[in-house]
Amino acid sequence: WPVIQGSISNVRKPCININCEACRRGDKHPATIFTYWNAQKRRCLYVPKGLTLELKRALRNGRKLENMMKEMGPYLIREYRRKQASKR
Repeated sequence: WPVIQGSISNVRKPCININCEACRRGDKHPATIFTYWNAQKRRCLYVPKGLTLELKRALRNGRKLENMMKEMGPYLIREYRRKQASKR
Protein backbone atom coordinates (compact mmCIF):
# COMPACT_ATOMS: atom_id res chain seq x y z
CA TRP A 1 0.00 0.00 0.00
CA PRO A 2 -0.50 2.63 -1.48
CA VAL A 3 -1.67 1.51 -4.94
CA ILE A 4 -2.10 3.73 -8.02
CA GLN A 5 -2.39 3.37 -11.78
CA GLY A 6 -0.63 5.68 -14.19
CA SER A 7 2.92 6.58 -15.09
CA ILE A 8 5.70 8.91 -14.00
CA SER A 9 7.79 10.84 -16.50
CA ASN A 10 10.75 13.16 -16.18
CA VAL A 11 10.30 16.21 -18.39
CA ARG A 12 11.91 19.60 -18.88
CA LYS A 13 9.64 22.65 -18.68
CA PRO A 14 10.11 26.41 -18.70
CA CYS A 15 9.31 28.21 -15.48
CA ILE A 16 6.95 31.15 -15.03
CA ASN A 17 9.70 33.58 -14.04
CA ILE A 18 10.17 35.96 -17.00
CA ASN A 19 13.66 36.91 -15.75
CA CYS A 20 14.96 33.34 -15.55
CA GLU A 21 18.38 33.13 -17.22
CA ALA A 22 18.10 29.40 -17.88
CA CYS A 23 14.77 29.76 -19.66
CA ARG A 24 16.07 32.67 -21.74
CA ARG A 25 18.95 30.48 -22.92
CA GLY A 26 16.46 27.77 -23.84
CA ASP A 27 17.44 25.51 -20.97
CA LYS A 28 14.35 24.21 -19.26
CA HIS A 29 13.94 23.02 -15.69
CA PRO A 30 13.61 19.32 -14.83
CA ALA A 31 10.22 18.27 -13.50
CA THR A 32 8.40 15.04 -12.74
CA ILE A 33 4.89 14.49 -14.10
CA PHE A 34 2.32 11.88 -13.04
CA THR A 35 0.00 10.87 -15.90
CA TYR A 36 -3.28 9.04 -15.31
CA TRP A 37 -6.71 8.51 -16.88
CA ASN A 38 -9.85 10.08 -15.43
CA ALA A 39 -13.25 9.78 -17.13
CA GLN A 40 -11.59 8.62 -20.37
CA LYS A 41 -9.33 11.69 -20.44
CA ARG A 42 -5.61 11.71 -19.84
CA ARG A 43 -4.60 13.98 -16.98
CA CYS A 44 -1.17 15.13 -15.80
CA LEU A 45 -0.08 16.41 -12.42
CA TYR A 46 3.19 17.93 -11.29
CA VAL A 47 4.90 15.75 -8.67
CA PRO A 48 6.82 17.46 -5.86
CA LYS A 49 10.36 16.10 -5.41
CA GLY A 50 9.61 14.63 -1.99
CA LEU A 51 6.74 12.52 -3.32
CA THR A 52 8.50 10.85 -6.28
CA LEU A 53 9.79 7.77 -4.43
CA GLU A 54 6.43 7.07 -2.78
CA LEU A 55 4.64 7.41 -6.12
CA LYS A 56 7.06 4.97 -7.75
CA ARG A 57 6.36 2.48 -4.97
CA ALA A 58 2.61 2.96 -5.39
CA LEU A 59 2.93 2.37 -9.16
CA ARG A 60 4.87 -0.87 -8.57
CA ASN A 61 2.19 -1.98 -6.11
CA GLY A 62 -0.53 -1.08 -8.61
CA ARG A 63 1.13 -3.15 -11.33
CA LYS A 64 1.48 -6.11 -8.96
CA LEU A 65 -2.19 -5.87 -8.02
CA GLU A 66 -3.23 -5.60 -11.67
CA ASN A 67 -1.21 -8.74 -12.52
CA MET A 68 -2.78 -10.60 -9.61
CA MET A 69 -6.25 -9.65 -10.82
CA LYS A 70 -5.44 -10.88 -14.33
CA GLU A 71 -4.30 -14.22 -12.90
CA MET A 72 -7.48 -14.63 -10.83
CA GLY A 73 -9.82 -15.18 -13.83
CA PRO A 74 -8.30 -18.46 -15.03
CA TYR A 75 -7.76 -19.56 -11.42
CA LEU A 76 -11.45 -19.07 -10.54
CA ILE A 77 -12.58 -20.98 -13.62
CA ARG A 78 -10.26 -23.90 -12.82
CA GLU A 79 -11.49 -23.97 -9.22
CA TYR A 80 -15.13 -23.88 -10.35
CA ARG A 81 -14.54 -26.78 -12.74
CA ARG A 82 -12.72 -28.75 -10.04
CA LYS A 83 -15.62 -28.30 -7.59
CA GLN A 84 -18.17 -29.27 -10.27
CA ALA A 85 -16.18 -32.41 -11.09
CA SER A 86 -15.99 -33.42 -7.42
CA LYS A 87 -19.81 -33.15 -7.09
CA ARG A 88 -20.33 -35.82 -9.78
